[in-house]
Amino acid sequence: MKTIKFLLFSMIICLLLAQSAFPASGRNANILVYPFEYNGDSKYSWISSGLTDTVISDLGRIKGINVFSDDDRKRTIKEMELGMTGLFNESTVVKVGNVMGANIIFLGSLQVAGDKIRVNAKLVNVETSKIEKTIKIDGTMDQIFELQDKVVLGLLAETEKVNIADVKPVVVDDKDKSRITNKYKPGKDAYELYANGLRIMGSDPKGALDYFNKAINISPEYTAALSMAGVVSGSTLTRFKEGLEYMTAAEKVLISRGDEKTDEYAALMINTGIVYNSKGEPDRALEYYDRAEKIMINLNRQESATYASLMTGICNAYIAKNSHDRALEFCSKSREIRERLKMQNSSAYATLMVNIGIIYKAKGDFDRSLDYYSKSEALMGKLGMNGTTAYATLMMDEGNVYYSKKDFDKSLEYYNKSGEVRDKLGLHDSAGYADLLNNIGLVYYAKGDFDRALENYSKAVEKKEKLGVQKSVGYGNILFNTAVIYHKKGNSKMAGEYYRKSSEIYKSCGLNSKAENALKKAKELGF
Repeated sequence: MKTIKFLLFSMIICLLLAQSAFPASGRNANILVYPFEYNGDSKYSWISSGLTDTVISDLGRIKGINVFSDDDRKRTIKEMELGMTGLFNESTVVKVGNVMGANIIFLGSLQVAGDKIRVNAKLVNVETSKIEKTIKIDGTMDQIFELQDKVVLGLLAETEKVNIADVKPVVVDDKDKSRITNKYKPGKDAYELYANGLRIMGSDPKGALDYFNKAINISPEYTAALSMAGVVSGSTLTRFKEGLEYMTAAEKVLISRGDEKTDEYAALMINTGIVYNSKGEPDRALEYYDRAEKIMINLNRQESATYASLMTGICNAYIAKNSHDRALEFCSKSREIRERLKMQNSSAYATLMVNIGIIYKAKGDFDRSLDYYSKSEALMGKLGMNGTTAYATLMMDEGNVYYSKKDFDKSLEYYNKSGEVRDKLGLHDSAGYADLLNNIGLVYYAKGDFDRALENYSKAVEKKEKLGVQKSVGYGNILFNTAVIYHKKGNSKMAGEYYRKSSEIYKSCGLNSKAENALKKAKELGF
């Protein structure tokens, strides 16, 4: 009998050891950080932007967590047409979390009285739409960094207690805590300037850049300020050379600290790649994306939303290189990761379906392209996004495919759907609406209805000029198309005038061959 008991005991021990040898099943938690609400004296509104940024940054240091960037949140809100002014009630916040594929949301409010700060932080379970925990943390202006550490660690401690189906329990060890508490902290004055830059970055990028520069002047090794200055100048303001200089400066600081194998360094490489791709240098972009990927693999970050986004970035670089098979390879990797993360019911996944559709269109496989567009359309409908700018853009993309298939009636049907959504959203005077009108003009031209084509081209030109975006390839294309119509109608004077105008625009955009072709046509007509 003793022998049997011993054997049973041994079997139980072996089973426990075997279970401990394997990681817990499920996926890492996806956490969305929503801006902390502040309604007091405007001179302290920067604290909300700074606290939100710090919480996101600190969560990125925890290996068992996927955290969404604030850019991801803003992009989703814009796609859902919720507007960017003010904060929303908790039910709306949960809706945003659902669309993004979040499991947990951190949000809350803060109050300032003299030099005292109180933070009321909340943890919301997206699955149940319930607030799991509310914590109150007090601090002072002089100890704002310590206050922020307490907020992050306090929320993480409560997150460890949350159970969500198919999601690994969050475990925060001493090394994770050390990475949070021992991170680089600038002086308070530099931090306030940086946070003020974050506060106005969406509405006033030039003003934000000024704040970032002031922060850098006080703390030259402030890598967050250097990196964000690079993003604003290099991506938002398209000052590529200036943006890359900021990125290089941030890289040098991180290398001097021995931080080349960190999430922050990987993020810097990704942002640098984005600037190079925007600059029209996809090969250089791929160099930086490759460096970011190696770091993330070393950090075991392959199963994260950030890694999936990196795969999409590499896909976009290959699209720019017209390497459609390679582009499809990396978009497919992004798709597989998001599916493993159970994020196939998110706006990011819907956008990914559009990207794959674009690739198949470029490859000339129009039916496969439409198949992916249909998947995106169905998902957007499921997410309640069929009245958004993202949906309007999708309708135009589908119309473009039908135009390529020479199914002009179907193409016009989708263009009209796109127009209806834009009309409801009050987007009549937008560059996207002007491009839509140009596309509608192309359809009528293909159908031989030159008057209707000219009508839409004229409206498109009017909108582009009203918006002050004449120096663009799109504007040049509309002018050229208008010239073609006048040429067809036998009005040589107007045709020549528009050919010459389009030539000037193409030349200003660096499209010399197009400029020469348009100028040649103008000269043939005596202009």
